Amino acid sequence: MYNISNISKKFESKTVFENISIMIPDKSIVSLIGKNGVGKTTLLNILAGISRMDGGDVNYNGLSIVDDYDKYMKQVTLINNSNFLFEFLTLEEHYEVVCSLCEDLDKEETKTLFLHLISIMEMEPYKDTIIRNLSLGTRQKVLIIISLITFPKIILFDEPFVNLDHSSVNALLIFLTNYIEDKAGIIIFSTHSSDQRLTKFTSHILEIEEDTKVTFKIQEKSN
Repeated sequence: MYNISNISKKFESKTVFENISIMIPDKSIVSLIGKNGVGKTTLLNILAGISRMDGGDVNYNGLSIVDDYDKYMKQVTLINNSNFLFEFLTLEEHYEVVCSLCEDLDKEETKTLFLHLISIMEMEPYKDTIIRNLSLGTRQKVLIIISLITFPKIILFDEPFVNLDHSSVNALLIFLTNYIEDKAGIIIFSTHSSDQRLTKFTSHILEIEEDTKVTFKIQEKSN
């Protein structure tokens, strides 16, 4: 269970959130929607532990972002369009860096997942190419792959499909649906509108409105 409890956030005189509380069950795939500027990225940054709250707490299965920060952070990954990749390293070399930093990873299981993601994202021809020579879409695939090989329980996507081709989006969504079911995790996708590619994969909708109101509801499936 993911418990977002009474969180508040202000930027100078602007209130972004005030006492927001949401409970998200395990195995949920959540579409975070709202217009540009209402606070979607801010919320994801708070959940990812890179932006400080002005009040409240975020708790995942007993791990508090306030009291258990290091343990909480091992459960979460944020995938966005910022480029923190190393320009002169390849995908394969990024994999080696991640493995060296995350010593508690099962190396065999991690390698199996890495190779599977390369296959479904059609990255085999590019795995030995340095990042600076890749297109934006291919860089995004590298970022997604190296973010997922740590087996996070909470996966946060900020506008995840901006640079991806249609077949890669479909393959990724199918993989993530199975992954979340197997790991009993949670995915939150941020988008400025109801992305039709997410609709059939979404279990819940989290909407932020301009008056700082937040609603959380089960996605109604069409027959």
